[in-house]
Amino acid sequence: MLSPVKEGSVIGVAFSPDGKTLAAGYVGGVVLWDVAARKRVEDDSLPVKEGSVIDVAFSPDGKTLAAGYDGGDGVGGGVVLWDLATHRRLMRDPLTVRRGRVSSVAFSPDGKTLAAGYDSDFGSGVTLWDLATRRDLLGDPPSVREGRVSSVNFSPDSKILAVGYGGDGGTAYGSVVLWDLDLKSWQRRASQIANRNFTRDEWRHYFPGEPYRATFRELPVPPEGTSNGVERAR
Repeated sequence: MLSPVKEGSVIGVAFSPDGKTLAAGYVGGVVLWDVAARKRVEDDSLPVKEGSVIDVAFSPDGKTLAAGYDGGDGVGGGVVLWDLATHRRLMRDPLTVRRGRVSSVAFSPDGKTLAAGYDSDFGSGVTLWDLATRRDLLGDPPSVREGRVSSVNFSPDSKILAVGYGGDGGTAYGSVVLWDLDLKSWQRRASQIANRNFTRDEWRHYFPGEPYRATFRELPVPPEGTSNGVERAR
């Protein structure tokens, strides 16, 4: 057994990809253990003053640790990122999730995206960030109306996000929602739905000053003088 975490109750744990380090999230931070030596990497924990840590995850290269937390008192939650080489935060401010407490965090296997599942009394969902820019990829993310999000995970090719949820609204049932994250897949769907490219008039209206180009290369380009893909009467 590892030494006790006297700072508080452990809620989330995760091994580093090389198996040498174990992270344990507790109410006020994260403790790191050297697995071989069965002792703390440092006496001091990595503090999270913003709230109670619910889940922890290592990046695929083992260089970054993410800790998702519950801010409490209805203020939402967020994710704190640490550089594991220096044990310092990568950014002073956390990645905030104002819609609810963060219940689960996961890095995509390609290391490009961070997902945080959240839940609250007003709804549940998932926030995605681009790790290179720290930019919120969804802005106003779609919600998971079926229940409270409890877990998120990426497929090995990083193209599918699985979101597990618990029952809500008086039911004990839960399940998993699968989200397609593949840009090419969304482009194919958009092509099938639209089934045409912008006309020249539409392009000038929506993208004034921009040179015309086909949105869907596999579809024909409407000639000048067409409306909604149909040639106007002369």
